[in-house]
Amino acid sequence: MNNTTISNYNDFLRVSQENIRHSSSVYEAYRQKLIEHGKNRKKPVLRKYLDTVKHKLIIDTKKVNNKPEGEEALATIYERKREFTTEATAFQLAQRVQNGNLFIPGYIDVKKRLVDKNWESQSIFCIDMDDTLTIKQTFTRLNEYQIQHCFAYTTLRHTPQHHKFRVVFQLPEPITDIKERKAIVDMLFILFPEQDKACKNPTRRFLGSREYTVFFPAYDKYLNVNNLLVATRSLVNTRLNTTTNLSRNLDRLDKSLKVDELAQNPLDNIKGIAVFNPKNATFIESKRVSSNDNSLVFSRTANYEILRGVDFEQLANRVKIFQDFCNPNIKLNHVQLLGIASSLRFIEGGEKFFIETVSNNPLYANEKKFLVKECRKYDYHAVSLYKFSDFSEDWEYSNIYEAARINRTYFYRRTQETLMTLATAEEKLHSTLIQILQSNDTDVHVIKKATGLGGTTLLAQLLGELSIKAVVAFPNHALKQEKIDLFSNNSKCEVTPILPNNIPQKLKDELEYCYKIGSYTAANDLISKEAKRYPALHNYWRSKLNSYKSSNTVLTTHTQAMYVNFDKHNTYIFDEDPLRQILEKGSVTLADLKELLTVVKNKNDRLVLSSFCESIINNVPHCIEKTKALGLSNMSNIEAEVIQNDTGRLSTAVLRFLDSDQYAKHLPDSEDDTDVKSIEFIKHNSLNSGILGNKKIIIMSATASEFIYKALYGDRVKFYNIDNVDAIGLIDQNRKYSYSQRSLQEHTDYITEQIKDLPTITFKKFRHKIKNALEDIYYWKCEGFDELKGKDIAVVGTPHLRLTDYLLYGAALGIDIRTSDFKLANRIVEHNGIVCLFNTFQSESLQKIQFHFIEEQIEQAIGRARHLREDVVVKLFTNFPVKNTLLTDEERKPHLERLARIGIEDDSTPKEVVIIRDDEEILI
Repeated sequence: MNNTTISNYNDFLRVSQENIRHSSSVYEAYRQKLIEHGKNRKKPVLRKYLDTVKHKLIIDTKKVNNKPEGEEALATIYERKREFTTEATAFQLAQRVQNGNLFIPGYIDVKKRLVDKNWESQSIFCIDMDDTLTIKQTFTRLNEYQIQHCFAYTTLRHTPQHHKFRVVFQLPEPITDIKERKAIVDMLFILFPEQDKACKNPTRRFLGSREYTVFFPAYDKYLNVNNLLVATRSLVNTRLNTTTNLSRNLDRLDKSLKVDELAQNPLDNIKGIAVFNPKNATFIESKRVSSNDNSLVFSRTANYEILRGVDFEQLANRVKIFQDFCNPNIKLNHVQLLGIASSLRFIEGGEKFFIETVSNNPLYANEKKFLVKECRKYDYHAVSLYKFSDFSEDWEYSNIYEAARINRTYFYRRTQETLMTLATAEEKLHSTLIQILQSNDTDVHVIKKATGLGGTTLLAQLLGELSIKAVVAFPNHALKQEKIDLFSNNSKCEVTPILPNNIPQKLKDELEYCYKIGSYTAANDLISKEAKRYPALHNYWRSKLNSYKSSNTVLTTHTQAMYVNFDKHNTYIFDEDPLRQILEKGSVTLADLKELLTVVKNKNDRLVLSSFCESIINNVPHCIEKTKALGLSNMSNIEAEVIQNDTGRLSTAVLRFLDSDQYAKHLPDSEDDTDVKSIEFIKHNSLNSGILGNKKIIIMSATASEFIYKALYGDRVKFYNIDNVDAIGLIDQNRKYSYSQRSLQEHTDYITEQIKDLPTITFKKFRHKIKNALEDIYYWKCEGFDELKGKDIAVVGTPHLRLTDYLLYGAALGIDIRTSDFKLANRIVEHNGIVCLFNTFQSESLQKIQFHFIEEQIEQAIGRARHLREDVVVKLFTNFPVKNTLLTDEERKPHLERLARIGIEDDSTPKEVVIIRDDEEILI
């Protein structure tokens, strides 16, 4: 039955629409396919269904071939009580049905009488159609309301002319309250009043059927009670044969279903009935269902203001599912209509528009007109578009309400912070540095200063003038080497050396391999050992140790400052933000973890790693897990085994992973990202522990985040803002597109036309796609370069990290990561005094993390032109709210002569804009 052409009711509808007029012919075609498939297989077992939920129920052992035999089996059922099967998956139940065995969907202890009062639990439900609806009519209705069955079968008296069949549904876990059972049965009867009325009681017996009578199997699908309740509420007026008082009818329905007793929120799961995730056989609370689930999950409304003056025609042009709704020749299913209605209730004229649109479409039943009233009655919020729209471009908006409220050009400067003059900023930096350098404390002092303000030069001068000795760390060796003369001219200093080039290539490869897999200890041991053989390496090793013991100022790198104990110094100064060393991120492949199994000797560790490799395949993507919870033994022993026994086949930092704090499985974010088996990890190298725990730490950076550092180190952090300085240069921002990497793929011709001959900083992968893109300076490699000083440049792109990266950084900061955080959406945010629409998280904390990493790269790239002190123009292409840029024609007007040097495009701002005055929105 795998890979059959017609495999579920969606395929059934597809085939039906291809001019197959009679449902009987569809069923017969499907039945013949099953017969042929069964004959061609030795073992017709669906392996993918073997691990689904097992249900407690009663299945008889007697086989029946016709209705009279079935009646006899019913009469003698008590004689076979000891032979009953009391546990089965949906797949196993379907096989027994085809074997002619009768069954009771509910469970009763076989030691007791099979009567209603002895009912204990139930997770299988059936509807019985006895020549009242056709197969096609039944499954069309199920599809309309997104009610998922697990299989169906024709009964013993079914014929192509007289359809007699049952549809079987399963829950992911049993219910044990008879009230809950009654509510589900009642809802199924409201959805299908045509079913056999005698099938309501808890101990109802259902006869089996013949071989090859099961059709449309979906054994890994589960009945979503939320959707069932939504469907019954929407049908209540039709079923009660009245449209006079919707609210009263819904109250009657809820009272009859005892909804108030079953759930506080009507659309939360009844008594914790969960949505089942068949990938890893776990149950997830409905409020934490991932975006892959297609169920509607509502909650009470947030603070929605009624929108006025909404142009529904423009809204249809913006949202494709809404455009389909407005088309009288297209029929949406019930879930889609409800999703639209949930937003229109908050728009002035929305209910009237909904009723008129439904009334003008002959494909809709009358009860659909009342969906907005239903949403208002139950106080539903606006449902997310990704829950019901098939168009991925619609998902850029959170919901239709937000799409009506905003548009892609929503960009407004609400406030403009007062800028300090360059002279004032220089004086403030000077006094702040003196105060910090002379203080007697072990605080973490973070100075956020404007790029190009001269912090490094000032620092070198003050260390000499105040006779202060410190460890001064730079992002890399290249930047460190550039500053040697600057610091040496002001005071005596030592410099940590660079590994020499004139050592054997084999030794270089061995060291590079140690660094790659994360074995820094092994690398140091190797250098110490081989220093006796090679003079250049000996000099390097001796200079390194001397710098560690020096009492003079020491120039080093961020990484060495984090791990090396310069015990003669109490002050550590980081030039640029060391956050990437503090929150060390990396990735490891599943292949490397499996390779590690062949190296590790400890049996327990091999078992742990083997189990982990198996589990990671089925793990939910982006879920944050603690690495320490793996339960590995002594890490030093594992590292030693890797170095001794590995043959160089590892390619990622497996040892750093094993010593990390948290990890998450990564899935591709785009079609060109094929690394589906990577595990991303993070380790917090805390400034509060180890050698830096009792040192005074100074961080000077244009991009340091107060939120992040205070989240990490609390009151130990002292933060100083000297970044809002009136620059001589200009930043002209083009926000026509998002300029993400995906956006750049589509708009490279436009960008090339706009940047003309300007040297350009962009993403590394776009260096050869965008004209004049710089080869050696690109996002994530911008720090410290001075060759663009005084030049007009272009900066192109919005440098997003991957979703998993943001979540790991959030976890490292102690933020509670929820499944709702697995989805970014366009939201109105305010940053740098600018209100705009941006693709971001719902969580404000995760927003701050995301904005920090994007802004960090943009600010570094802009700063290469040294616009603070130079008369330059930076042409910036991003939709991110960057501070102190020219956003509007009004802001550009005083600078037209200077902007003419780089050309002024006419279409950098789309025609439709939103102007905000105080809290009022005016669409133009």
